[in-house]
Amino acid sequence: MSDTKQYNEMCEVIKTNRKTLVELRGDTLNFNLLKGIDAAIQGLDMARLEIEGVSPEDGGKWRTTPEGLKSLEDRWEKAIETALSADRDNVKKRWNVGITWFCVYTILFLGSVGAYAYLHWRFPTTDTTIFLWTGGALGYAEVAFWAFFGVMTWLLYNLQHYNRQGKDIRLWTQWYFTKMFQGVLIAVVIVVAVKQVDFGASISGSVIPVIVGFILGYYSDKARDYLDLIRDKLLPGTKAPTVTIQPPELTSDSQAYIHGTVDGPREREGTLTVGQGAPLPITIDDHGNFGLMVDIQDKPAVIKVEAKSPAKKVGSATVAVAAPGVKK
Repeated sequence: MSDTKQYNEMCEVIKTNRKTLVELRGDTLNFNLLKGIDAAIQGLDMARLEIEGVSPEDGGKWRTTPEGLKSLEDRWEKAIETALSADRDNVKKRWNVGITWFCVYTILFLGSVGAYAYLHWRFPTTDTTIFLWTGGALGYAEVAFWAFFGVMTWLLYNLQHYNRQGKDIRLWTQWYFTKMFQGVLIAVVIVVAVKQVDFGASISGSVIPVIVGFILGYYSDKARDYLDLIRDKLLPGTKAPTVTIQPPELTSDSQAYIHGTVDGPREREGTLTVGQGAPLPITIDDHGNFGLMVDIQDKPAVIKVEAKSPAKKVGSATVAVAAPGVKK
């Protein structure tokens, strides 16, 4: 192996290990592990500086004696071994922590299943055709239980998934606990809202609410979108307005009349932007109509109109103004 090739390979190994340690440092909470990582990074940096200090010139030899080169290689190997050791310590610690939290959540899951079975034994359903509570307060308790089962199924899957990838589970523990409560509450609220719609006995007295509860628990992040739909029905001002722009009317080579309508909740003012220019204020009347003469020096140009709802949700639309002689 030539001296230049050896130098490049040594530097590349240092670079690769240093990058790994820097990434580990950003996800590590344990103080002792951080100390080990910092020491390993410092050792790699020192080894890199020493190597660069005697690096061979293009096509040349190491600028040190054979004994100095051997000592340098020994220090380089020690720095790499320290880096690998710090990496192994992190992997071991994170694996142990991940397994511990997986067991904690598994016990919690099994405990909830046990509580569910006990309550069904203590308060059996009066319906002989189905073992689920489908009516009254117990019907909502059934939905809450199955929503919790859905959340825990998702959580346990993600725990083992990220643990295999070497992620630090401790960074997500609080989020996981929050997600358990969030998933159950969102699922119950949505099922309560849906039950207000008369779908007939085939829905209200069946397992469908329970299935919906489990799905909403498993996909609790997506379930928030359904809460937004319910919110928009109850509080229309939270919806983003819909902007419609009519075809521009060119009154001259440099001016155009831009007009259209805004549907839905809206404030009285909006903005109109020509190309990369600054937004211009526009007034929206009580019927949602707007119109404004604008200067358009460069064509083709893109006109953008934005309108806000009272809840500051923004709706927008764009229309193009073609260059002279170009059909739109």
